[in-house]
Amino acid sequence: MPLGLAVAASYSPLLYRPRDQWKAINQLLVRSVPQPYRATLEETDEVLDQYAARIEGAFSALRDQLERYRPEALVVLACDQGRMFNESQTPQVHVHVGQEIWGSTRYTDLGEDESQSARVTIPCHEELAG
Repeated sequence: MPLGLAVAASYSPLLYRPRDQWKAINQLLVRSVPQPYRATLEETDEVLDQYAARIEGAFSALRDQLERYRPEALVVLACDQGRMFNESQTPQVHVHVGQEIWGSTRYTDLGEDESQSARVTIPCHEELAG
């Protein structure tokens, strides 16, 4: 199967959370690390609202491209985030060959409770991966 379309999106939690949670998420990610002066210029509601509009526009364009192309399969590149591998044995590339991948719509670092209703399961094509 030839590669016919390549698209990308960051996995930054800011992109997938409501705009009113961005400050808390940013604090969690940055912690006590000093930020450049430019960061203070981006903290206004006007700038953050512009960012939110750009994010929505970008996801809309991504959705449109996928709908037009109608791929037979998606190859998803993602970070393991320590779910399967730790620092002692992280492969540079690994291919998931299971029947499904899963994740959650909750961000537990913000104190959100993990629950079965928040679980998202996506089927995988074992034959293609193998």
